[in-house]
Amino acid sequence: MLRRGGQDAKLRRLPLAAQGALAYLTGPRYWGAELDLLVRVRGAGTTPVSLRFDRDGDVVIEVGPPLKGERPRGRGKRADLESIQRAHGTGSIGPSGRWSKRELRILDGVLSSLPKREKRVLRKLRFRKLSAPGRSPLQTGLYEMDSRGRYTLKLFRRAFRSETTGFAGGPENPRSRLEWTIVHELGHAVALWEARRAFERGDFQRGRRLQRNNRVLRGYRKALGGKLGPTPYGRRSTMESFAEAYALFYLDPEALRRFSRSVFDWFREGGHRAGLEDRSP
Repeated sequence: MLRRGGQDAKLRRLPLAAQGALAYLTGPRYWGAELDLLVRVRGAGTTPVSLRFDRDGDVVIEVGPPLKGERPRGRGKRADLESIQRAHGTGSIGPSGRWSKRELRILDGVLSSLPKREKRVLRKLRFRKLSAPGRSPLQTGLYEMDSRGRYTLKLFRRAFRSETTGFAGGPENPRSRLEWTIVHELGHAVALWEARRAFERGDFQRGRRLQRNNRVLRGYRKALGGKLGPTPYGRRSTMESFAEAYALFYLDPEALRRFSRSVFDWFREGGHRAGLEDRSP
């Protein structure tokens, strides 16, 4: 099935961008997957294409309009470190000089769209752009808490390189893959808020326990009802499954609904904010 402009299209001729994207889905590695790819066609620019298998095993191809550049644009307005930090109450954003104005607008756009209650996790949260790879060449980001009370969201080299090959959200209104990485890591910060508060109070034993099991993760597991993750990466653990579902809820809610209506409803009803109910500063 081919969809263009959000509507079913008659399959008289498969667009070249769709053909290129479809080639990725033919390998066993991607059977059953959902892919959001940026396909470059000489003389025709870059086109966002989504591919997925429906319940009958047929491939659904959605083709969006060509982009004005090679990557989706940033949605924020601020493009300097200090103004973003002041506007959102974050920790430091650095190191200075490594962020492009476009990348800073993407960061500002993500933080601006974060619901008020979830903005609590931004307090003292440092953002770091790193030119090095993470623990593996494919790692894009990492949320860290340490015993000295430091909270850091790291963005590795892959997070920025993946912007030219894929996107987040629907092809009619594509979002940057960098947005996906940032929102995914913020999902970890939300899930680990109870653990963070325990560490801040000096209750390290309880904090370590809450890193593995807390109200948010218990509620999420119940909503999953025995399913694994909404993406292949999310099938690694409950924590990664939650972070992937969190990113889908904000960037591609229809994809989360297709994965699990009960998980989508749990997020919509605010189940993921259970740990943020603590009103202390």
